[in-house]
Parts: sequence; structure tokens; C-alpha cells
Amino acid sequence: MFVNSGIELLRAEFDPEFFRRRYGLGEEPAAEQLFEQYLRNVTTDALDPNHEFSEAGYLASNPDVNAAVTNGDLKCGFHHWVLYGKAEGRRWTIERDKISIHFKENFPLDLDLLTETFDAECYQRATGTNIREPDALLQDFLTTGLEAGIVPTDPSKFDEEFYLSYYQDVLAAKNAGLLPSGYYHYLKSGHDEGRRPVYEMGTLLERKMGGTSAPSAIPNTEEIGRRIKPVKMRVSKKRLPTINIFIPSIDPDIMFGGYIAYFQFLCRLAERGYHLRFIVLEDQYVGSVWFFQKIQNRPRWVAAFTSSEFVNITGKDELIEFNPDDLCFSYSTWTTLDAWSVAEHLNFKKVVFFLQEFEPIFYEYNAYNFMTASAYRVPHIPLFNSHFLAKYFKQMKFGVFLDNDSPSHLVFNHALADISPRAEYSLAKDRTKRLLFYARPEKHAARNMFEICILALREAFRKGIFRGNWEFCGIGSLGKDYTISLNDKTSIKIISRIEQSKYEAMLQSFDVGLSLMWAPHPSVFPFELAKAGVVTVTNTFPNRSMAELEQFGFNIVPAEPTLHQIVAGLAEAVRRAEQPKKRIHGAKFDWPTSWDMVFDSKFLDELETTLTHDGAKLSGLLRERGAG
Repeated sequence: MFVNSGIELLRAEFDPEFFRRRYGLGEEPAAEQLFEQYLRNVTTDALDPNHEFSEAGYLASNPDVNAAVTNGDLKCGFHHWVLYGKAEGRRWTIERDKISIHFKENFPLDLDLLTETFDAECYQRATGTNIREPDALLQDFLTTGLEAGIVPTDPSKFDEEFYLSYYQDVLAAKNAGLLPSGYYHYLKSGHDEGRRPVYEMGTLLERKMGGTSAPSAIPNTEEIGRRIKPVKMRVSKKRLPTINIFIPSIDPDIMFGGYIAYFQFLCRLAERGYHLRFIVLEDQYVGSVWFFQKIQNRPRWVAAFTSSEFVNITGKDELIEFNPDDLCFSYSTWTTLDAWSVAEHLNFKKVVFFLQEFEPIFYEYNAYNFMTASAYRVPHIPLFNSHFLAKYFKQMKFGVFLDNDSPSHLVFNHALADISPRAEYSLAKDRTKRLLFYARPEKHAARNMFEICILALREAFRKGIFRGNWEFCGIGSLGKDYTISLNDKTSIKIISRIEQSKYEAMLQSFDVGLSLMWAPHPSVFPFELAKAGVVTVTNTFPNRSMAELEQFGFNIVPAEPTLHQIVAGLAEAVRRAEQPKKRIHGAKFDWPTSWDMVFDSKFLDELETTLTHDGAKLSGLLRERGAG
């Protein structure tokens, strides 16, 4: 129980003015009242009685004392110290005279910040000093007040109570005797760490939650409003009928698989004699000059599009004329909405939608998701990139399958690079094995699950799956190279895309591939790897079952969508990679390897039949080649 004889010893060491300042008790309580308050609360609040003693630090450094206080044998740690600890030479965690040395060595004092927040009147009231000159008060604070724990500022500039209650690490350091005050921490390091001096809920939540607390819906409202603004148009029979290609951009630097498929399709349309007008909607800078300059290595495209028209209406301020018999083709959900704002005023009231993904997956469940999903309700004829994607829309009863099991639609499979295994790589023994993964770290390619690939490779290392000599490479980043650690000794180098011929030769040099796709479209990359004789892990999806993917043969290793199963897939791929003859045989599966096979005369005939059946007039759209 509490030893009454210790009260006087406690009172003798108790500093009422320090206690008043430290705990913000104002001028009214007398010294005896302050001491009584200390006795009432010291056990629960670990209060410090003077500048020299840290209650929390003493209890933390002396477990036996802490146990005695918990059992009620002592009032507090300071009670033990005045009775026994002082004579025993006991100390607490860090003596206060060492605090200054520690912080002065490790954290330079921000004098500009001090000058900005220091309030001479507040300091004078807190200390009761007779000093009146502001500069002298500041110097007194630097000499004694700072380390004494005095907070010389108005709470509107620095709120000590908030700072200590919000930043628990600072409170713990203060209670342990490592800091005299939260203000001391703020001046020395807190400001540079981005800590807030006062309670500002919006700022604090934005820092804690990142962009999720920002009022993004406000600017998004304007952005979405701009994107769905109808195309400014006028119907005129003075123009010859044309096929209008509504497209986000014609910049070849961003032409990955989807754009390449679209331009290969349009190339065949132009070669068939149709006149095209490219209407650019999401790239204010790029025009036809840059487009033709960058496609010089594709002479077939140059020849096909030379007589096409190019207009850029990114701002949608320019009035565009359309013949009533025009057709509208679109590349994406957003351009489908743009195309429909025109097509609804023409004779053929449908959009030909080159549909290559279920685009709402690019967004969270938000307004952008809503708007992209709404594009599938526009009257349209979809051209599905892959039977897997068409199957997904049919399974989900989405788009043209909403209320029709047999709507007008076409399906094509994306052409793979015409690659075959290189026998000397596959059959050579005692060499370094190589793994390639489809590495797309940018936000726009999140569906390729870069993070899961890296985590799976690290886990595979941990499980000892990669034995012997291995080399790891990633390809697909957007213009930058990266190096990512897989374990303490191994890294993977990630490079951006390379020229097609080098790309094909590169694929042939690998043994194992990893290419994930968390989306309805199956991706092209895993199948190109398989064509090159690379045993490749890819994931299933609701429209791509294990059985369906296994039909592609030995070089495709399907994995259920869990990290554990992806790692198991890697183990299986490593095992299969040791069987070169099966890898070579597994590269022979039925899939088109040229765009002439994909968009052949049969496909184009079917498209024309579908359009004619739905009411389109095609004869007026045809021109003599080169007529412009």
C-alpha cells in the first residue's frame, strides 16, 4: 500500500510551475492544488513531477518498480525513486540532459520554422519571466525553454495536445523521456516528415489515405462531361459518303496490340476500296504528318491510308460535316459514345464497334465504369477480338447479347507473330535457362497484374523452384527500363517493347514464360510465347477454363487465379521446360499467324453482308484506290 511518509519527499521534489506549464493548467491552481492533482492522477497518467524525472521512462527501465506500482505497493515510479531509487543510483531511459545532444547531432533546428511559430507573449505567460524583449525571449527559449518542454505558441499554429494524441510515436517518446514536448519534435524533425502542427481533418486524411480522400468527383464531373460532349456535326449531301473512324489517337508510339489490330483491319478496308476519315478525339497534338512519319516501316499502311482523311476534334469545337449514308466505326467505349452522337442522325443508326476488351474493368466501380458500361447499350455491331471475349459477353448477357442470343456480330482472333521454336536453344544442355514475363508496370496495364507476377516469382525462389543457373527478364514497359529485386542475389531487368524482328528472335531464346491477364480478353503474349516453344504460365478467368486453355497444348500452363496456384504453375513450367521435343511439338496449335489470315476476304465479305442486312448502303462508300 502507499507509504504515507513518502508524501513529504514527493512534495519536496515536486515542481508546481513545471507541472503547470507541462500540462497546461493555467494560472489559477495553487501549488498545493497542483500537487494534489499530481497525486490523484500520476498512477494512471504517468505524470512527470519535474523537469529532471521521466515517470514513463523510469517504469520502463525498472520492471520491478512497475510491478510494485501495478500491485498498489507504490504510488508511482517517482515515489520509489525518492524513497529508494535515488540512493540506489537508478536511472530512467535517457536522462534529459542527453536529449539535447542527441537531437542536435541528428536533427538541425529549423530556425525559420521556429521564428514563424514562436509567440513571445505565449512564452512569457508560460514561464512567468520578467524578460520583455522578443529577441531575448526567443533566446531564453532556445537556451532553456525548448528542452524544458515549454510550447511557446498559440494552439492555432501548433497544438501540443493534438500533436501528442495523434502521433502516438511522439507521445511514446515523450513519455519515455526521449522528448520534452511534441513541439520540440516538430521543430527538429516533425515538420520535415510532413507532420501536421494542428488538426486539419481533410489534410490528415489525404496524407493517410492518399488520393482516396481527395474530392476527385468534382473535377471528374467536368472531365466526364467533356468526354461525353456530342460531336458538333451537320448532315450534308455535298460530301461523298465515307467510313468515319472514331479513334482516341493516331500516335504510333502508343500502338500496342489493340491499336495494331485495329489499323490492320482498317488497312484491309482501305485496300478493298473504302474511303476512310480518321476522327481523332483524345489527342490534341498528333496529326497525320507524325502518323505517316512513324509508320514508314509499315509501307502497306502508308499505301493504304495515303488517300484517307484526318481530322482532330479533341476539343469538339469544330463543326464536322457527314453524309447521311456515312458509317461510323469506333475503337473504344468512349469513342463509341462519340460515334453514336453522330450515327443517331444518319441513315445507318448503328456503330461498328471494334470491341477488344470489357472496358469497365479499367476502372473501379465509379462514374467512369458506369459510362464505359453504358457504351455497350448503344446500338452497335461488335467485332470481337477473340472468341473468348465474345463468349464472355454472351455469358454475361451484356451488350448485343442483352436481349438477343444471336445478334449481328463478328469474331476474329488476334494474329500471333509467326514464330517457331529455335531448336538449338530448346535442345542445348548445360546452359543458363531463361524466364520472360509480360511486365507492364504502368497503371493503364493493371490487368496484366505486374505485382502478382513479381510476388509469384519471389515465392517461387523461396520454394526453390528455380534451381541451377537462371536469367530473368521482363518486357512491355512504356518507354522506361527497370530493375526489380527477386531475392538477395537475383534481379529481373524489365525493358520496353522492341522492334518486331528483334522481339520474335528474343522470344525464341527463353524457356519459361509468365503472362497474366485479369480480364475477359486472354491476351496475345502467352500464345506468342507458346508458339516460340516457351512453356508459359497464364491464368484462368470466368470465360477461360483450365480445360479450354489446356487445349492449346504442352506450352500453355493454365493456373487458377490464386498466388499459390500461379507459383505451382511456375513449378510445372520449369518441369516441362526440360522436355524440348514436347516444347517443339507444343508450338503447333491452330491460331492465325498473319493479319491476312485474320481479315481475309471471307471476314470482309461477312462484314459487308452483316452491314447490308442491317441497312447500310455500301456502294457509295467505295472509291477508286488513290482517288482521295
